[in-house]
Amino acid sequence: MSSHMEDLNHPKKRKQVFEHVANDLLSLQFEVTSVMVQNKWNSLLKSYRKSKDNQNRTGRGPSRFNFFDLMDELLGSNPTNSSPHSINSSTPEPPGESSCSTPTPETSDNVDAKKAPKQQKLKRGYLDYKCEEAAKKQKRHEEKLALEREKIQLETRKLDLLERYLKLKN
Repeated sequence: MSSHMEDLNHPKKRKQVFEHVANDLLSLQFEVTSVMVQNKWNSLLKSYRKSKDNQNRTGRGPSRFNFFDLMDELLGSNPTNSSPHSINSSTPEPPGESSCSTPTPETSDNVDAKKAPKQQKLKRGYLDYKCEEAAKKQKRHEEKLALEREKIQLETRKLDLLERYLKLKN
């Protein structure tokens, strides 16, 4: 497959790649069709990507994909297999960004914040959104508690009035 990798990335030659690989395998006495080769390639590609994603996450067991080294040699630099711009929720947060506090003023130490990559900007936006949602939830909770307190006060007033009525009646 390594001899056909350039053609696999070419938009016009991509269709014939699996036919060429099938012909190569037929010449080596393997009875396969181009559809079988394409399905096998897609399966290997899926396993490779799953194994590569598994390596980038913490707390995962070791992957047991037998052809990982060969596939990584062929596809390791391909942007569809190693995207530096994807967000991984298992990456540790930079210090000071885990809480919903006000942002720190920019100083000479905080110059790197201007050069933050897109991933960190997205994470900050997500954190801001989550902080707003938490604040809204807290406000709803406090309003609900205030209503419950009013209900309790009304019930105690009703109870007092009922007790007075019973005393006057007796």
